[in-house]
Amino acid sequence: MKENIIINYNVITSPEDEIKCYTKFITEHPNTKELYEGRALAYITNQEYEKALTDYSKALELDPKNTYYLFCRADCYGKLNQWDNAVKEYKKILEIDDKDADAYRGIAEIFDMQQKDKEAEDLYTKTLSIENNVENYFIRAYHYMKKGEYKKAHSDLENALKLAPNDESVLYLKNIAFKKMKTKK
Repeated sequence: MKENIIINYNVITSPEDEIKCYTKFITEHPNTKELYEGRALAYITNQEYEKALTDYSKALELDPKNTYYLFCRADCYGKLNQWDNAVKEYKKILEIDDKDADAYRGIAEIFDMQQKDKEAEDLYTKTLSIENNVENYFIRAYHYMKKGEYKKAHSDLENALKLAPNDESVLYLKNIAFKKMKTKK
């Protein structure tokens, strides 16, 4: 029978204490993926991304199809500015589920930061074809805004408002896009 291991967060006062506690439990239960995940989160709080990567890798060894661990690894690589490795992690997710909109959006955001505008735009569009939601319209609209394509941004924000008419973030960005369109003419 598997023991339930619960850490009393009222007792833990710092990420270092949490790391020590998880390390002790990992020593006692080395095949429990949740313990590696918990310690990885504590490492992230401490901005120790390489150590978090090691723990997510161990958790992934214990549960190879767990896309959450791949996302976490991609995020750690991103924090370390290792963009190529982050993209590789997202692609591993897509090998497991080629309809994972978050993985496409993750790659698109990396391409966006690298100013690979066409590739980013294509992936944002792919994301929308999988999940037609406010967040995906908003993110692509923001991409268009950065490129100065205010008409396209405005159109995406209109579509977002059809899904969530009272979303204040969308209304705010739409107002900015509208003003920019007016001044650009």
